[in-house]
Amino acid sequence: MIAGDGADRVKEGLGYFAPAVYQLCRFHLARKIRECLRGRALERVFAARKDPARLLEEARNAVAAALDPEAKRGAEELLSYLLANREGLEDYRRRVNVEGVELRGLGAIESNVDKIVSGRMKKRGMSWTVEGARNMLAVLTLKANGSLDAAAQVVWGPDYPEGSPTPRLPIDVSVSQAQNQCPKSATHRVGTRSATPAETVSRRRPHAGDESGFAKTK
Repeated sequence: MIAGDGADRVKEGLGYFAPAVYQLCRFHLARKIRECLRGRALERVFAARKDPARLLEEARNAVAAALDPEAKRGAEELLSYLLANREGLEDYRRRVNVEGVELRGLGAIESNVDKIVSGRMKKRGMSWTVEGARNMLAVLTLKANGSLDAAAQVVWGPDYPEGSPTPRLPIDVSVSQAQNQCPKSATHRVGTRSATPAETVSRRRPHAGDESGFAKTK
């Protein structure tokens, strides 16, 4: 599932992560409704935000009922926004069925992006090459999914982190071992290519001063 605020660049991710589905962020939807409408129209549209068909109907009604140019512009802006994100109005949990998996809500997307990605990639004066950014994002993805230790043990051996930081296998052998030994959930799509745990972690040795457990890749 790919969630976003409606920006085209977010929706482009569907081309990289097929068969993912798009979900319009509920926070941004609610904020857009509040920005564009006032009074009774705001109340009716906001109350319908969880029902896509009713939401679009109420948004059209708001356009038709607008009494002044400013109110009409706001209602038309909201309707255009909803139509542009029509595919993401329905809760993805009603569209996706994964047997044995409890699907969760979106949560605080902005906060999660800031803590998991932005804080490590953009702040404190950091700058990255494209290759280095992809490597670090792959490591952060493994860490967030709880697969980082498993990936490191494939590359550095089952005694890691107590053992030597020198990879026990050449990179090409490590990649093969990772594909066979790590669970499928530990292989993630990063950028325009797939990154296996061994590909990611075997490129850099551990560094005690780095918060992710791996040396910075710049």
